[in-house]
Amino acid sequence: MKLTLGKKLGLGFAIVLALTALTALITYQKLSEIRHSVDVMTEVRMPTVETLRVLQNDLNYAASKARQTILAGTDARRRATAQEAFEKAWVLVGKDISRLDELAPHWTLQENRDRLAGMKEQLPAIRQAQQATMDTGAGGGRDAVIQGGNDYADKVTPVVDRATGKLAEMAESFDKLLNETQEKTASANTSAVWTMAIATTLGLAVGIFVAIFLSRGISGATQAVLVRAEAIAAGDLTRDDLKVRSQDELGDLTTAINKMSGSLKRMILAITENAMQVASASEELNSTSQQITANSAETSAQADVVSKAAQAVSQNLQTVATGAEEMGASIKEIAKNATEAAKISTSAVKVAEDTTATVSKLGDSSTEIGQMG
Repeated sequence: MKLTLGKKLGLGFAIVLALTALTALITYQKLSEIRHSVDVMTEVRMPTVETLRVLQNDLNYAASKARQTILAGTDARRRATAQEAFEKAWVLVGKDISRLDELAPHWTLQENRDRLAGMKEQLPAIRQAQQATMDTGAGGGRDAVIQGGNDYADKVTPVVDRATGKLAEMAESFDKLLNETQEKTASANTSAVWTMAIATTLGLAVGIFVAIFLSRGISGATQAVLVRAEAIAAGDLTRDDLKVRSQDELGDLTTAINKMSGSLKRMILAITENAMQVASASEELNSTSQQITANSAETSAQADVVSKAAQAVSQNLQTVATGAEEMGASIKEIAKNATEAAKISTSAVKVAEDTTATVSKLGDSSTEIGQMG
């Protein structure tokens, strides 16, 4: 396929546009990854970590209010206040659990969903155990508060510690995932920046290369053709043909100027050969002209002789004419005499015929005479 200047320019711009489109596509993908990571961070992992911490605080608050209720003993006012706070703390725990249930389907690790499920199974037992120790502390006995505190320490605290430990594990897992997401986001952002920088650099490099390549090619070819055209205009046809460096319009122009130069060389050679032939013919014509001149001189001399002979012939012809006139007169006289002789001959013939008849009659008469004798 012939690459014209238009096709070369189109190819160069197509490469630049392709790099731009590729850059835009890769950048879009990276930005999509970054946006997805940011969405996961802002909509799932950060809210999950925050909710886990709030749940841990709410469980600790509920435990604190449970111990406060135990310590209230038989003091109804203090016990009612602590009990009310305890109930509110568990309401907050329930809200925290509901929030985690909303977020759990978006978690990437099944392990965390299993931890949440196990913790949800433990929460009712924790609350019941706390309530039981609170009821023990409010029993009214001398050692009821101590017993309630001991029961809480022996029965409730380990369960709460396990629950909060699970929460800490979940929070640590999500912190790790959050850090990984942040690192992934930073890596994607860096990759997008490098991709844009590299693609932009490549686009600029290709554009500059195409511009320099084409400009040098066009400038070099046109300069060479211009120099050759000026040389031809000055009559210099001794230079070698230009080298065709491309298969585009500049190559066609170079080929055309080479053809023109060759045609002019052939024309001048033909003209030179014709001039040499004309010069040779001119020499031959000059020699022939000299021969003709010599022949003309001889012909002129012969013409003088012929002219003199013609004059003699003319005189002879006049003499002949005079004799012919005399001969004509003699011929007329002879004709006249011949006519008269003819008349005489006719008369003689008639006389002869009459004589023949007479003789014939005499012959007949002689026969008859002979028969009679």
